[in-house]
Amino acid sequence: MLCCSNHLPRTTSDNARPTTYESRTMGHNCGQSRIFVKLPLNAISHPRITTVARAAAVLLTLGLFTIGSVPMAGHAFPGALHWVAHLAAYALMAFAYGLGWPQRPAAQLAGLVAIIGAIHETTEIFTHSHAFETKDVIVNAIGALIGVAIQRATQRIITR
Repeated sequence: MLCCSNHLPRTTSDNARPTTYESRTMGHNCGQSRIFVKLPLNAISHPRITTVARAAAVLLTLGLFTIGSVPMAGHAFPGALHWVAHLAAYALMAFAYGLGWPQRPAAQLAGLVAIIGAIHETTEIFTHSHAFETKDVIVNAIGALIGVAIQRATQRIITR
């Protein structure tokens, strides 16, 4: 059934949305605001991959807060290795968020992971009894940017 002569057929029920279709809201005057445009699934946005990546992103986030609440965790990596560990942890977390929510803008995902990093550093004030570490927040944000950038670059290479 066509919603109007200018648009593609739409499904009869919004609840019966096939996984190979993506919902798009378009402004037009026919009274129907929701149509479905057929998009091919690719390996990186496959429902199983996104589900596993979402679970991994949440588990990485929870694990980071759990491990970070242990006072001695800050001393596990001395010197420059401390920042490398922060960079790697947040890059991995951002990569998982990017795989889990591939339709979200990269800046939004990197910002979310950077905010998680800032919250993590804030909680360390109470669990480690030390001052707020601004440099760690900056390194966390850089790691988030790197992780999302690697995920999006990988997504572009695979979908060519």
